[in-house]
Amino acid sequence: MDDDMRNDFLIDDAELDLDDEVDAPTAVRRRGRGNDARRTAAYRPARMRRTPNWSRIATAAFVVVVGLAVLYVAVSSWRGHARKVAFEQYFDDVRDVVNQSNTQGKELDSMLTQNSGVDRAQLVSQLEKLERRSAALQRDAAKVEAPEQLVSAHKWLVVTMEYRQHGFEQLRRGMTSALSTRDQSGAATALSGAMARLLASDVLYEDSYASRARAALRSSDVSGITVPDSVTVAQLDAVAPKGMELILDRLRSSRVTTTKGGKTKPVKDGKVHGGQLDQVTITPSGEVLTAGSVTEITGSDELAFEVTFTNQGEVQETKIPVVITLSSDANPTVELSGEIEVVDPGQTGSVTIPVDEVPAFGTTFDMKVMVGPVPGERTVDNNGASYQVTFRL
Repeated sequence: MDDDMRNDFLIDDAELDLDDEVDAPTAVRRRGRGNDARRTAAYRPARMRRTPNWSRIATAAFVVVVGLAVLYVAVSSWRGHARKVAFEQYFDDVRDVVNQSNTQGKELDSMLTQNSGVDRAQLVSQLEKLERRSAALQRDAAKVEAPEQLVSAHKWLVVTMEYRQHGFEQLRRGMTSALSTRDQSGAATALSGAMARLLASDVLYEDSYASRARAALRSSDVSGITVPDSVTVAQLDAVAPKGMELILDRLRSSRVTTTKGGKTKPVKDGKVHGGQLDQVTITPSGEVLTAGSVTEITGSDELAFEVTFTNQGEVQETKIPVVITLSSDANPTVELSGEIEVVDPGQTGSVTIPVDEVPAFGTTFDMKVMVGPVPGERTVDNNGASYQVTFRL
């Protein structure tokens, strides 16, 4: 091989080594000679060798994770808000039903604690209205749509209202004949059964509905919503036959009327009515007021007078008024009032009357306390008492 041909091959090999600047096809065309095997070996594509950019990959992955986290929080927040709105709407509907039912309980308590005789037809008419309204409330409760978490609890609300509806129905039927029948004991037993059903509705509401509803609120992580309380029976004595018998005895009394001058005519039921003031106690000190001496009273935010009364009559007395009057020459008269709820014959009842604003310190006040009189009471000499008190810091 001569020198010229050798130089040609050297040039060709040098050109083939410049892979980054001249591609293989161009090198082959430029060479224009050599055997086929050498051309095939020379025609190799350039290989791109790059190291992965892990920093960019990590950044992209972080952005994706953060985005997913934000999306999860947003969805969770939206679902939590939607759940709370559903709970709020549900308990608004429940509260409407419960408040109406509570009002019925107050009306029933007012009927059973009347401190005078009652018109039989009027009482039965009032009970019929309670029965109809309780049936409507039961239907309203059944129509309320409960969130999934409260479905099992809501069933007990419906059962509660069913118990109340049946209780009012039974009470109305029993009272229709109770005020005129001679079998007072049998009538009282029937009516106490109706009151027991109403009391059972209170227990069902608290133990079976309210407790489950509160648990659902906690497990659903919903705050700011309270389950309303619900009570129908305030007079627990009425659940016992003996207590109901006393109530019937009182309700059978003749209606109290007044003359044009406003004087109350005695109840004409052939029974003794009335009682006496027992004592007046200062709370929280526990000191008992004594007539004929000046009692010093330390003023405080908790200052109150507890007035005790004994029923000396033969009939249960209710809503017994209590009036306390504090007077002096140099200061305006202060009048405090309260009411003793129920006192059975031969029993003692009391009421605690707070002193919202302590009268002038250092001044001696004449204090008069009057309890009653109750309807039909003939003697009132023992219903009141007078004391002298002075207030100090």
